[in-house]
Amino acid sequence: MLETLEVGLNVLLLLPALFLGDAEPPSLESQEALIAEAAVIAGNCGSPSEFEILFSLAASGNIAGAHTMEELSEANEEVFLKCPLAFLRALKVSSEVTRNSVLDYFGIRHSPSELGKELRKWEGHEEVGELVHSHFSAFLEAEVEK
Repeated sequence: MLETLEVGLNVLLLLPALFLGDAEPPSLESQEALIAEAAVIAGNCGSPSEFEILFSLAASGNIAGAHTMEELSEANEEVFLKCPLAFLRALKVSSEVTRNSVLDYFGIRHSPSELGKELRKWEGHEEVGELVHSHFSAFLEAEVEK
C-alpha cells in the first residue's frame, strides 16, 4: 500500500509537466518514468480512477518519440492483458477524446491476434461488449495465431 502511494505521489509530481500549455515537453526519462509509474497504479486492477493517469498520458499529446510511444502502448496492452475488465470499464467511462487517444497507443507491441484473443472473451459482456465491438473490431477480426 505504501509503495502504491509513493508511486502515485511521484506521478502526481511529474504529471503537470505534460499539461503545461507552451512548456517544453518533459524529457524522455521523465516520460518513461511517468509511463512506468502510471502502469503500476493501473496494474492494481481497481477502480477506473486508477487508469486515469495512464489514459491521460495518451490524451496529453506530449508523449514524443518512437521509443516512449512504444512504451506507452506496451503499458496499455500489459495492463489490459493483466486486468481486461477493469481496463475496459475505465475506457468506457472515459471521454471519447481520451478513449481515441488511448486506442492510438494500443496494438503496437502485442500482436493483433493476441489482443483479439483476450478481447473476444468480452465481446458478449453486458457492460463492455458494445465498447469492444465499436472500438476494437480490427482486433476481433485478427486471425488467431497457431
